[in-house]
Amino acid sequence: MRAGQLAQQLGSSRAKQLVQEAAAKGREDAAILSGSYSAAVAGGWEDSPDVHQWLATAAALSGADGPVQQVSIKDVMDRQPDWQRRETNLWEMLQKGEAPILRAHPPYWRRLAAVAHASLLERELLRRGADISDFSSWAYPNRNQHCVLQNSVDLRREPRWLPEFLAPDQLKAEFVGRISAAMIVNKSKIRSPELRSLALDESGPLQSLIVFPAPYLPGPLEGGVEAVQPMPPDIERQVYADLKSDVVTPQSFIGLVNTALIFKLGPQMADLAAEALRRAKYQLRDVGADVPALSLLYGLAIVAAVTRSGGLAAEVRVLVRVARRRPGVVMDLSGTLRVVMMAAAAHADIDEWCTFVGDWLTELAYEDMTRPDARALSSRIRALCQIERRLWGTCARADAACASLLAA
Repeated sequence: MRAGQLAQQLGSSRAKQLVQEAAAKGREDAAILSGSYSAAVAGGWEDSPDVHQWLATAAALSGADGPVQQVSIKDVMDRQPDWQRRETNLWEMLQKGEAPILRAHPPYWRRLAAVAHASLLERELLRRGADISDFSSWAYPNRNQHCVLQNSVDLRREPRWLPEFLAPDQLKAEFVGRISAAMIVNKSKIRSPELRSLALDESGPLQSLIVFPAPYLPGPLEGGVEAVQPMPPDIERQVYADLKSDVVTPQSFIGLVNTALIFKLGPQMADLAAEALRRAKYQLRDVGADVPALSLLYGLAIVAAVTRSGGLAAEVRVLVRVARRRPGVVMDLSGTLRVVMMAAAAHADIDEWCTFVGDWLTELAYEDMTRPDARALSSRIRALCQIERRLWGTCARADAACASLLAA
């Protein structure tokens, strides 16, 4: 059947023969017969008793969920308003960029399409002489939240690419890093002295742009690819020593956090970090002073995600709870939600992920909060559930709690 359809697309003279053979072999299969009939219609040779018989047989073989359904004119008219509504909704979603046309594909497909789309928009804006700053000031507040939340949901499947990596500086560093790596690998093939100086001299214009760690972080298409570069032995020894220290401080986790997206980490690293948090009883001195609370907590959540450590993710949740209640620690709702979604990515299984996100958001929703925070939390919960509808099963209580506060 597929061969016949492909031949038809290519204009092959064998297309009709291939479709007829497919129908003959699949004479007991409603899907094949209906597909053969559609191919005949597309090819303009459906005026044949045999072809009409394909459709009649497909209808007879189709059950309640089969490809061919027999309905009356009245049924068609009754269903027409619903079809019209669905068509209108689909066009509205396409115009807003919300149609899930890439849902069946890995998240990096969407990022690839987004980068291509952004390039097209920039080209057209420049061609028309439009003010890009005006366009940005309109687009950012209208689409920023949806973009960040979509990428936060994508972390479950691709935990090594973070929403903030879409920043222009990081994308520039990504390109610079790839160009530099290609130059270094192929330096023996570079004959031009000018090009060698431009690309390979340490003080040259290209190498001077290499500032650790940005060029070494995962790119937009690498979020689901595990790091392959092993941690250097001296750094590994220092990380182990810090995590096993008798006195646990925020500095004990800095080495691990800073290398989580660059080097390959084994699950034992996450286990050591979780054990260190328990050993310190979640009372880390200097959190919020020498080390910003959000930076540490977000970094530990990244470690949990890239190592798929549900144990460390659970410890991060406890540490967030303790930190938010600690005097002098400033951690707003937006920052807390970043940690929530990052730590949730430790769970690749969709049911476990939904449970983790729902339980934590419900905990936040039942805390004392201002009306603006309740409104912001409600907005994000509903946006997340719109992106991933399976979240409604675990986030309904959180949404109801926010709605109750706002209605009071």
